[in-house]
Amino acid sequence: MKKLLVCLTAACLLFASCTPVPDPDNKNTATNQESNNQNQNQGNENNNDDPVPEPEKREFKIEGADEYSLVEISEDGKTITLKTGEGAPAQENGDPYEPEYTLSGDFEGQIVTTTKGTVLKLNGANLSNKDAPVISAPLKVEIKTLKDTENTITTTGTKDENNKTGAITGEKKVEIGGAGLLTVSGNVKHGIRGNEVEIKGSGTITVSATDVGSAINCNKFTVEALNKDDEPHSFTANLKDSSNGVKADKSISIGSGTFKLSNLKTGFKTDPNGTINIPESVSVNYENVTTEKEIPVAKS
Repeated sequence: MKKLLVCLTAACLLFASCTPVPDPDNKNTATNQESNNQNQNQGNENNNDDPVPEPEKREFKIEGADEYSLVEISEDGKTITLKTGEGAPAQENGDPYEPEYTLSGDFEGQIVTTTKGTVLKLNGANLSNKDAPVISAPLKVEIKTLKDTENTITTTGTKDENNKTGAITGEKKVEIGGAGLLTVSGNVKHGIRGNEVEIKGSGTITVSATDVGSAINCNKFTVEALNKDDEPHSFTANLKDSSNGVKADKSISIGSGTFKLSNLKTGFKTDPNGTINIPESVSVNYENVTTEKEIPVAKS
């Protein structure tokens, strides 16, 4: 099946170089060189406090598009919608078609997935948006980091206590896995928000939010004890710089993985009558966390 490649090219920076005109008589060469060195040294001293220029943006690519895995781009280039085309075949086990896309490079805007079970593979992707979620999924979505890659998902807007979204926002289930590095920064309110959130795999995920939000906010938070190979998940989850590490309305169940929680009011929190199940076999480290676990007492 022929694959299509969708590319959004970021702005290119052009650098001009200047070549000095040689002295035809070869006069004052040493004097000019000495003067140039002095000017260069003086310039270096004066430029020590100059701001460091931002790195050049990389070309953004979406791989995996075909006649069944469609990519729609808004006129302003700020919204990318991933959807399934008509006649998409079912999987061999009979389950509905689940498109897979590989994202790489830099993109500013929103990515919307509309098909249940869409898989987003991050291959060195830096994704950002201002006030709205970077990734918005009305149905189940899986986000996987590829091995030996570093990836970021960031909301860059200002803190908004009334905002209920995260940098990654799913109305159903959000799965985070893979073998690479992922940093999620929710500077508006939450880091990851979903009805259900599950972490798996062997990578490293770092999630931060605001002091009025949670690194992970959901109704149900789950980490299975074993993966599909009957081995414990070996990921490391760094949850930090938020009001809560995990705030799950109903339940928190963690069967494997390593958790490092820092700079939080509460590490793990549910609503009244919720449940928190973290066996001693799970490695959890707390640093500057006011309350490690909290299940509030229901008001009579």
